[in-house]
Amino acid sequence: MSIRTAVRAAVIASWSVLAACSAPALHVPDGQTYLTSTKPYDGDLKAFASQVTIDTVLAHPGATLLSSLPFPGCPAMGGLATYALSKASPAAIMLVGFTVLNGSATTATYTRPKNAPPDPGITTAMHSAICQV
Repeated sequence: MSIRTAVRAAVIASWSVLAACSAPALHVPDGQTYLTSTKPYDGDLKAFASQVTIDTVLAHPGATLLSSLPFPGCPAMGGLATYALSKASPAAIMLVGFTVLNGSATTATYTRPKNAPPDPGITTAMHSAICQV
């Protein structure tokens, strides 16, 4: 096993733990990033979904919303928005999971190069961050 493969495996394995701890941005060797954040929020999930979209478009000019769905596995608790970042270098796909619970809003953001396959560990990491019961 190469060092790069070993590091990547260790990083992917730790994503669900990092998501639970609201870790800072995590950069894996192939250009993928994962970030969670939680902040006080007194609105509802619908209002936060709109805010997530506005924030994403402002932070990433030219971002295109590809889909916005209830979060898989906990549809009443959160949402999952998918964006194409065509002006990024290289072009990228960004998933933003979001939820509002007990006066706090949480987002989990995963970005990968457009031509890279989604990382198999990301679903577990995002689910840990968004589907808090």
